Amino acid sequence: MFRYFYIIAFLFINNAHAGFDFFKKPDLPTVLNLENYIIYSKNNAKPIDLVKQYGENLDGLNMGKVYARQIVVESASLKESNFDLTNIEQGYFQDVKMRGATFKAADASSAIFIGVDFRDADFGLADLSFASFVNCNLNNAKFSGANLTSAVFFNSTLSGVQFDGANLENVKLAGNDLSLSNFNNAKLIKANLVNANLERSTFKRANLFMAKLNNANVKDAEFYECDLTRADIRGIRIKEAKFSDNKLTRTKTYPLKNVDYEYQKVIEDYTYNN
Repeated sequence: MFRYFYIIAFLFINNAHAGFDFFKKPDLPTVLNLENYIIYSKNNAKPIDLVKQYGENLDGLNMGKVYARQIVVESASLKESNFDLTNIEQGYFQDVKMRGATFKAADASSAIFIGVDFRDADFGLADLSFASFVNCNLNNAKFSGANLTSAVFFNSTLSGVQFDGANLENVKLAGNDLSLSNFNNAKLIKANLVNANLERSTFKRANLFMAKLNNANVKDAEFYECDLTRADIRGIRIKEAKFSDNKLTRTKTYPLKNVDYEYQKVIEDYTYNN
């Protein structure tokens, strides 16, 4: 027993002059390291498992411009990591901490994210078409100009998210918390926002053609110069929102909540005569 104690003590003292390097966190892999590992994995038909290869603590990792299609990351920390211009198409991320990570102009199409912390992450101009976000925290994330066509968000929080100028055609956002979010100039054609919390969110010049907003919470939300042609807004409390200069041609409105007969009739007449 004493023998082991002396060995440990020797190692500790011997490394003290180097600033305790014995306990120092290993250096993060470089882009070249990552590319070589990915090429090796592909050539040997092995999965690209980042954690298995480099460990769980990968905060600040730089994967910019790396081709990592079908990458697998589970139970890891990648806070403030860089995935700008990276290809993670069909990637799989589960239980990963990615707060403050950047994915600018990245290709994450058809990727799956489960239980990922994406707070303050930046997906500006990224391709996230057909991606899935399940049980994710996306508060204050940025999707400005991103392609989210047919993406699915399930049981996730998206408060304060920037969707300005994003393509959200056919996106599934039903039942999620989208309060304080920005949808200005966003394309929301056939988007599903049923039962979503849109409190204090803004929709300025957004295209909501055939979108579904049934029973959504629109308290203090702002809809200005939006195209709601053939959209479904039945069950919303329209008087609690700020509605002005919107296109409501053939919009489904009956019944609206907390409105009297005359107000309902005026809305219906307007939608069928414009």
